[in-house]
Amino acid sequence: VFFQASLLPYLAFLYFLSFRGNRTPSLGNFGWQFLLLFVLSTIPGGIISKSTYGVSLADCDWLHGSAEALLTATNVLIVLGFKEAMTKSAEEINAERNNAFKLAAVGGFGLFAAFAALGPGTLGFEAHSPFLFGVGGLGEDAVAGLPWVSCFQYFPCVTPRFALRQAMADGGWIAWIA
Repeated sequence: VFFQASLLPYLAFLYFLSFRGNRTPSLGNFGWQFLLLFVLSTIPGGIISKSTYGVSLADCDWLHGSAEALLTATNVLIVLGFKEAMTKSAEEINAERNNAFKLAAVGGFGLFAAFAALGPGTLGFEAHSPFLFGVGGLGEDAVAGLPWVSCFQYFPCVTPRFALRQAMADGGWIAWIA
């Protein structure tokens, strides 16, 4: 019920965010739109984990990790887009580089879709098969590695946050919005 109720306001948010008068950076705007792919990926992920393994999505390591990777990609796209808008003029923004980031994010979604389709049967994944085939070596005690995951999502946001605070103090951010 909450998902259905929140979808219309979020779509309105995306509509108004995309309005040219807001001058929302292209990469940041794409990041907010990409969040919908993360949300949509949790639906088949939850169905696969429940129907195939009898567990929730949160308890199916490889599916949950793959979905969370899409959320991390969303965070990175938003942060890079707004960081670039704060630190560069409109002429200096590298559209080709931003398109490469967008293509990489969509490719990540494609990998999620392929793993979700092939994982249970063809690739032989089990509920607790490690995310990324165990790259990172978290081993059996994967919970011990969870604080590091939060750090990887947090630290890319710290520098732009301080830059935003400085830009607001200098009036630069206000000038960028206006």
